[in-house]
Amino acid sequence: EIALDSTNMDFTVVDGVLFTKDMTKIVCYPQNKSAKSFEIPASVKSISGSNFAMCTHLESVTIPDTVTSIGDYAFQGCTALKEMAIPDGVTQMGSAVFLGCTSLQTLTLPRHLQQADESIIWNCTALKEINGYAGTPAEEIATSAGVKFVSLGSVDAAPTEPSTEES
Repeated sequence: EIALDSTNMDFTVVDGVLFTKDMTKIVCYPQNKSAKSFEIPASVKSISGSNFAMCTHLESVTIPDTVTSIGDYAFQGCTALKEMAIPDGVTQMGSAVFLGCTSLQTLTLPRHLQQADESIIWNCTALKEINGYAGTPAEEIATSAGVKFVSLGSVDAAPTEPSTEES
């Protein structure tokens, strides 16, 4: 449990989670928090490195469209996480974002993702498919990892019904 003095000028705690005072960054999601799901507030703009690392109770995290970047090891060791949808606002993902998320089966990557590599899914032993847009890092990551790629369309076109391509 994280506790702060109510007069703290830099940080605030909401439902046991530490944020910057302006609520634009998560500083720490406690590893021992027993919640199975978490919805990141829409005020958050980025997820820093290791923010959710080793949170083994989390089965789902909802990321708002306001988030534009996800740092290194952000969800490392979240062994109960089963699926993750990264919103279209995210353009950059750091290294090993989902390292060791051994229950992760489905990952949906955003249309405008510019920076990400195969390290984001290292040791995701249950991963069966990556949904994403043709010609983006999503397709490259799936191909490189030997995981089924499900196309949501191309970056330049409107989203389409998913079509499956085996990698």
